[in-house]
Amino acid sequence: MNFIVNVYKEKGVTSFSIVKTLKKVFQEKKAGHLGTLDPLATGLLPVFLGKTTKLIPLFNELDKEYRAIFKLGERTDTFDAEGRITKFCEIDHLNDPIIENVIHQYRGTQSQLTPIYSAVKQNGTPAYRLARQGKPVIRKSRIIHIESICVESVQIPFIKIKVKCSKGTYIRTLVDDIGQDLGVGAHLVELERIALGPYFSIENACSLQKLTEAEKRGDFSSFINPVELLPDWKTIRITFEEQRRLVQGQPILIRSTDAHIEQLQEPFVSAKVINNDNDLVAIGSVISQNGSYQFHPKKILI
Repeated sequence: MNFIVNVYKEKGVTSFSIVKTLKKVFQEKKAGHLGTLDPLATGLLPVFLGKTTKLIPLFNELDKEYRAIFKLGERTDTFDAEGRITKFCEIDHLNDPIIENVIHQYRGTQSQLTPIYSAVKQNGTPAYRLARQGKPVIRKSRIIHIESICVESVQIPFIKIKVKCSKGTYIRTLVDDIGQDLGVGAHLVELERIALGPYFSIENACSLQKLTEAEKRGDFSSFINPVELLPDWKTIRITFEEQRRLVQGQPILIRSTDAHIEQLQEPFVSAKVINNDNDLVAIGSVISQNGSYQFHPKKILI
């Protein structure tokens, strides 16, 4: 079943367990997801089923958007509500302008340290395992980009923010850094992922329970057909005979009426191939050779 499901992950479950459940429900050997969410977090977890897993690398760099609530005056060792409180501070001197001024300074490109409790590996071992064993963890520096960050509400000690950021950004670390800058400490209380690039949003997300019920009814209307993705790529429609040759690893000649060939300005153009059943057959490149055009597959999805 070569489809994508945009799962809404509930609090308390792991990203891995959702993928495992969906593989069982849809009897798929292969499945993978975009962007791991901590058990504490909720929100979007796109899961690619079947051969659509081959498409995952194309979407790994998508910007992400989150809504987060954090608490001022308490710092924890995990930077979230699941950790041990390591610092208490009075916050009576804080007000909305002070808080918002510090938060808004985090817009733009910057260096961020990974949390001590994270899946980032140190000498082959996840950092959180070393931390739980009381062993020293070296926090790694990453370059991230925060496109936007806005304060949605201030009800001291709780602050709600919305953040649009690059891949690899830890909202837990962002919250901890804000707390440190304010001099009172802070930790993440709630986190919801509300968007992943232009393709995945809250509006087209489904709970795991609803997806399971839909599968029992044979209702796949909530699934995302991979054909709908990559809208900027050239689209080439082929016959089933051409599909057969393509699956055998042979390039196919592109007719001049396909993919607006006359508009191609570069020798290599990314393209997706669709058959008469509107299935995504392959992705690859259109290559100009001796005045003709050929599609060379990079990944076959049939």
